[in-house]
Amino acid sequence: MPSLHVFNRRTIFAGDDLQPTTVINAFLRASQLFLFLLPILIHSKHENQFFISKVQSHEADGGDQGPLIYSYLFGGDIYPEECDQDAHYFPLLLYIYQCATLFHIGLCLVIEYIIYKVASIGSPTQPQMRFSLGKVVEMKWIWLSLVGNFAVFASGAACFNYRTFYLDCHEIVAAYDDADALNPDDYLTIVLGFRVWWIAFVLLLASQITEGILSLATLGSFLRKEKAIAFISQNYFDMDIQGNSSFSNDMPVFEHSLQQGPRYNTHHHELAEEMWDDRCTNFCKCAAFSTCYLFGGRELVDGLVGDYGQISRGE
Repeated sequence: MPSLHVFNRRTIFAGDDLQPTTVINAFLRASQLFLFLLPILIHSKHENQFFISKVQSHEADGGDQGPLIYSYLFGGDIYPEECDQDAHYFPLLLYIYQCATLFHIGLCLVIEYIIYKVASIGSPTQPQMRFSLGKVVEMKWIWLSLVGNFAVFASGAACFNYRTFYLDCHEIVAAYDDADALNPDDYLTIVLGFRVWWIAFVLLLASQITEGILSLATLGSFLRKEKAIAFISQNYFDMDIQGNSSFSNDMPVFEHSLQQGPRYNTHHHELAEEMWDDRCTNFCKCAAFSTCYLFGGRELVDGLVGDYGQISRGE
């Protein structure tokens, strides 16, 4: 199959090989959404109700409470005087982290869908119809797998840093004597001594930083590869009929090709292309016939499709 080129480097994947990977990536994003992010969203909703209901019941005879949700997020009078003034940063940053993660997951799912659709266009002999696929993969790799993951993780790490201030304040508010207030142990199950949302929060952070580090390491290793130089990939040196090169063994291919220039044997080159063209065509015919044409391929027998020259050249 024609190789997919990313950052001017040839990959081991063909354009239509990305369909299974997009399905796997979409499944992993959905797992992040429902297994990790959803418990955090549920916690934020109930924690907001718990905190505000406790304060309202304790200060029922007080003055105007104002928009308590804004006071809860931005550090208003809803917080007792005993609380640290930085306690409100935890719920505020947690809301920001949830919104950023939700946006990142949604954008990733959209990009995966675009890659799946573009990879489905055309046939193995029509790679030009999937020309934009490499650019989409580059954009996803840089802006989502690297920048997006590290940015979202940074907001989550900042939120985690303020947890002690808020938890101390939470204990002060929870100590208010009110039997009608919500019990924080009622809205999420406790597993192994930890509330589910804490476990989900830590695992979500771990998955994001792990993906970012792996993407960065893979990109660094990938960029160290030589670029797909046209005059080398098109055999700028002579090859004899047995496949032996005409340059000296102690001279690098790149240096020899620069010194000698384009002197490849056109006849031998065309014979090799025809040989692989025939092999690809015969293999596809056998595969189509052995599956009783359940997956297509009847047009190969009828001679209605083009040649496999691009595949034989490894483009």
